[in-house]
Amino acid sequence: MAYDELFGKLREYEMDLTRMDEEEAIDKKNKGLALKTSIPSSGKSEDDNAEGLDAKNLNLLVRRLKKFLKKKRDFRNGTF
Repeated sequence: MAYDELFGKLREYEMDLTRMDEEEAIDKKNKGLALKTSIPSSGKSEDDNAEGLDAKNLNLLVRRLKKFLKKKRDFRNGTF
């Protein structure tokens, strides 16, 4: 492969990377970040709300633990 040909391919690759970075930046600007809020109703007590949060936290913990164990198993088998 000639030097000029290699240099041309490198320039093309760099321009593609720049274009992709610009597109990602535009996509990030277009996507808004919305935060979910909840206003506790007067009918629920704080204990009910705390139990709901505990259940959500437990579910999150279980999902992360499963994901960790799966990765650990795959690492031992050599299938990263």
